[in-house]
Formats: sequence, C-alpha cells, structure tokens
Amino acid sequence: MVFFSWVPEPVRERLLDLCRRFLAPSGVAFISYNALPGFHARRLVRDALRFHTEHFPDPQSKIEQAQAILTLLLSRRSDDEYAALLRKEAEWTVNKENQAVLLHDDLAEINEPYYFHDFLKFAERFGLQFLAEADYHEMNESLLPLPIARVLAPMNVRLREQYLDFLKCRRFRQTLLVHADVSLDRKPSPDRVKTMLIAAQVVPASEKFRFEPHVVEKFLGRGDATMQVDHPLTKAALLVLRDHWPRPLTFDELVSGAEQRLAPKQSANAEARDTLAMILLRAYGSGLVELHKVRGEWCPLPTERPVASPLVRCLLRRNERQVPSWRPANVRVDSPFTRRLLLLLDGSRDRNDLERELAECLDRHDVVLPPGAPALPKLIERLLQEAARNALLR
Repeated sequence: MVFFSWVPEPVRERLLDLCRRFLAPSGVAFISYNALPGFHARRLVRDALRFHTEHFPDPQSKIEQAQAILTLLLSRRSDDEYAALLRKEAEWTVNKENQAVLLHDDLAEINEPYYFHDFLKFAERFGLQFLAEADYHEMNESLLPLPIARVLAPMNVRLREQYLDFLKCRRFRQTLLVHADVSLDRKPSPDRVKTMLIAAQVVPASEKFRFEPHVVEKFLGRGDATMQVDHPLTKAALLVLRDHWPRPLTFDELVSGAEQRLAPKQSANAEARDTLAMILLRAYGSGLVELHKVRGEWCPLPTERPVASPLVRCLLRRNERQVPSWRPANVRVDSPFTRRLLLLLDGSRDRNDLERELAECLDRHDVVLPPGAPALPKLIERLLQEAARNALLR
C-alpha cells in the first residue's frame, strides 16, 4: 500500500515511478489518498485544528488541543447550514478510532487531496492505469436511484468514477493501479464467482425463516448492506456463510452446505448454481459478500496452546486499540482483560497456564473481570473462541 496524500509531490512522483519500475507485469499497486470534493468539507475542520495547534510542539499536546477545539466546535448550537456542516465534520473527526489518525491526517503539515481524474492523469504519466477501487462496492452505481444509474451506465469508467465522487461527495479513495499495457476485462462474470472463496457476515432479518420459492427473505450485512432474496439455494447458502463466518468457502463447498439445508435434501442443478453465482456477484457489488482468491492461514478453532501473531501482541503492548487479523481485517480490542489474554498467547501456554497467570493478574488487580463474566475457565474459552472467529489466532 502506498500512502499518497501525506508526502511532498517529489515523493509522490518517486512512489509512482517505483510502482512503474518494480510492479510485476500483472501486479497491482494499492494507492490511498484523500479525495475531492469530499475533502473540501473536511478541510473546514482541518484548518481550525492546525491553526489552534500550530504553537504546541509535541504530538501529544497537539492531539489534546485538537480535541479541545473539536469540543468547542461541537458546542456551537445553531440551525444555520454552516454550523450544521461544521458540527457534522467535527463529529466525524472526533469519533475516529485512533488518535494517531487525527495526528496523521488532520494535523499533518502535508495533506493533498485529489479529484479522481487529476489523480489518474498523475498516474498515467508513469505508465499506470486504473483497475478498480479496493472496496469494489464503492464502484457500484446500481445502488444509486435508477434515474442516476441510467445516466452513469453508458459512461466509461473514468467519467463514471468521477461523477460518482461528485454524487457521493467522496473524501477518501483506495485505488488499485496496474501497468498501462495490461488488457482489462471490466465486465463482471458470475462464472468467476465459482472460482473464488466466498465469505459473508450476514443474518436473516426474519425469525421465521422460510426456504420456499417466491418467499422473500431479507439479509442484513455489515454497515448498511442488505439484500432481499427469494431463491431457495441462495437463501440456504447465505445461512451457510453466516455459520462459517469468517472462514471463506469454495463455491462447491457453499453449494454442498446449502443443499444440506434444503428440505427435502436435494442436489442443485446447473441453473440453480448459475443463479446462485449471479446473486452472489450482486451481493459482492453491494458489500454484503466478500470474494477472495487465497484462504488465510489462521485457526478457525483455538488450539491446545493458542498463538496470536507477534504483530498483534506488539501492537497491544503499545496500547493500540486496533490490531490486524489474518483475514485480513482490523479488529478492535477494548477490554483490558481480553488484551491481557491475547498478550499471553505466544504458543507456550495451555489452558491451565492461561488460567493461572490471569488469576494472578486478577489477584494483583492488574486487570478486572468484565461485567457479568462467567467463571474464569469459561471466560477464557469464550474469549479464545471469539479471537478465533476474528481470525486473530494461527
């Protein structure tokens, strides 16, 4: 990943030149940068933060003073449009999960946003072309109102993405680039879904779930991702994905599991499999389903001597609240007790060792049990299962 907006222009040019020179023929460069027009609104708060903190010398003082001015901005109670916009941006900034982001983004001396079309002109100077956004669902104009989607549909990808930015007021992009001579097929194909690993964190909206055809069931995903489905095999497949989350399944594994859900048990014919692949592709476009090419090397169940990665344990020792999983994804760890447990998971301790050392921590009052916690052995096992589900163990 290349962080683009936060370095001087000569460094940006050098970064893209390095991508051109060292990217494999079919390799993909991941570039993150702040985007316009959304950053215009964000700059209102950024300018206030930088003005207020410019004379404070050390990072911690800057963070504390930035939070103070954010509190002041949030205290302004008025119904005028400027106050509402300022308050919304201040709320977005103050709710960031990591103080380092506040220092890195809003207080940074250099933070250069780009319109998408200007960024592409920059990249094309170095023999690179646009492939996609890292979050594929961000490119899905079908989620917009139908009249707008119809206007955007005939456009080439360059124009469509820029107009999407204007419509969404996008403030941040994670753009994938490839060499300019790579031939791209941008038409999504359900057949490709059959070659991928599939995962989804979904739940059915209804408690009285029915598999019958023509009975529509609604599924809820992360964020605001939703889908309504009446196809029996697909409804069963989404339940299978729910039960296996976060472990991704091959298409054949998913079909086999879905067949076992249907009553009476039946084999999915070619038409049903094709329909499932098509619906999964739509679900991927809406952010409900994940598609992967590689299965992560992590343990779906805790082993006798559980192991969390050295990176996770290092970040926890530094009091970071977010740690990377093996999926990959970020996992937030707020509970001091859970943090202490994860720090012990270096592969040298079994359950008895973990129970003994955590009991000693409790006796010393280094940590306290979470509210409503069960007996220590059950709590340890529950937290280990949770860590496994979050792909923190290997």
